[in-house]
Amino acid sequence: MGASGTRRLASVAQTVAIALLVTAVVVGAAYGAQRIVLRTPKKGELLAARVEGALLRYRYMTSVVHVAGEPVRRGECLEGWEPGKHGRPAGRGARVSFSDGERLILGDRRVARIVGADNPTRLPPIAEIQLAGCPRSLTNHVYARLVGQPRTQALQTRFAGHKALVMHVPGRRSTFDLYVDAHTLKPLGLQVKSRGVTGWSVVTPQTLTTALKQDFLERFDG
Repeated sequence: MGASGTRRLASVAQTVAIALLVTAVVVGAAYGAQRIVLRTPKKGELLAARVEGALLRYRYMTSVVHVAGEPVRRGECLEGWEPGKHGRPAGRGARVSFSDGERLILGDRRVARIVGADNPTRLPPIAEIQLAGCPRSLTNHVYARLVGQPRTQALQTRFAGHKALVMHVPGRRSTFDLYVDAHTLKPLGLQVKSRGVTGWSVVTPQTLTTALKQDFLERFDG
C-alpha cells in the first residue's frame, strides 16, 4: 500500500473511531441507568480517538527501553501477519527484537517469547511489546477505553521539552501512558507499569521499505 493509501486508511480509521465513540455515548445514555447522562464526547476523548487512528499509520517502530536497575535495551517492532508455525501465535500481530537477543511474537491476542535474554527483564512480555511501541498492542486497549467507562482522554503535557498529548490507559495486565506529538500525533514514548515494575521508552516510527523489512526478518529468524 502506498503512502496515499496509508493516509486514507488512517483517515478512515479516525472517522470510524470517533463515530464509535459518539455512538457509545448515545447507546450508553439510552440503555444505561438513570445516572447516565447524555452528553457529547469531551475534546480529550475525541483527541484520543484521533490518536488511535493515527497509530495505524505505522508498521515499524524502533525504541530505547529503560527499566530501573536493568541495562538499557534497544527494540524493534515490525507489525504484519504471523503464519503461526510451530505453535507460535498467528494472525495479525507483530515481531519484536531487543538488543539483548530477546525475541517476541504477538498474535492471537497472546505473546510468545521465542528467544530469551541472558538477563531477563522483570516485565512480562505484553509490557515489553508495549514499551517497544507496537501500535496494535496499544490501539486494542485504547479502543476498549474509548467505548467503555471511564473513557480515556488525550490531555496536554510535555515530553522531552516538546508539546505533547498523553493518554492514560489502564488494563488488566498492564497500565500505560502513551505520549504523542501534540500536532502530528506521532508517538513519542511510553511509560508502562505491570507486576509492580515500571518501564519507560522513547519510540520512533520508521518508514518501512522492502529492504528494511527483509533485513529485520533475516535478523529475527537468524
